[in-house]
Amino acid sequence: TARGRTVQFWGDILLEDLALAQDAPADAVPVVWGYDAGHPFKEQCGRLRELGRAYLVAPGTSAWQSFTGRLDNALINQAEAVGAAVRHEARGILLTTWGDNGHHQPWPTSWLPMAAGLAQAWGFAANAKKKSAKKNDRPNYNVESLATEFRNVCCAFWVR
Repeated sequence: TARGRTVQFWGDILLEDLALAQDAPADAVPVVWGYDAGHPFKEQCGRLRELGRAYLVAPGTSAWQSFTGRLDNALINQAEAVGAAVRHEARGILLTTWGDNGHHQPWPTSWLPMAAGLAQAWGFAANAKKKSAKKNDRPNYNVESLATEFRNVCCAFWVR
C-alpha cells in the first residue's frame, strides 16, 4: 500500500484452508462473498476472524439474471451478511451487483437493493427486530426503521 491502495481478494480459498493466509500479503484483505438468502456468512466470517486479519463481507443486490431483480432475496442476503459482519467484527461491507450473461437488467433494478444494503450497513441495529419465538436464523425486518434510515441516507446524499 505504498500507493495508498489495499489489495482485496475473494476469500473462499482461505475458507478451504486457513493456512493459505500465510501466503497472502499481510495487508491484503480477503472478501467473504455470497449472494443468496441462507448463505453461511456466520460460519465463514467466524473462520476468517480466526485469522486475526481484516476482512470484508460481500452480499449482493440480486439484480442479475433478471429483468426486475429479486428484492426479497437481496434484503435477506444483505441482512444476513451485515449481521455476520457485525457479530464477527469484519472491517466492512462490499455491496456487489453483477451483470451475468449479458447484463440484461436495467441499471435502476439495482438502485433499491443498493439503497437498502446501504441502510442496513449503516443502521443494522436499528433495522433489526428481536428474534421471533421461532427457531430460525433469518432476520426479522423493522420496515419502518429501514424506510427511515433509507430516507435519511437519501436526504443526506441530496443535501451534500
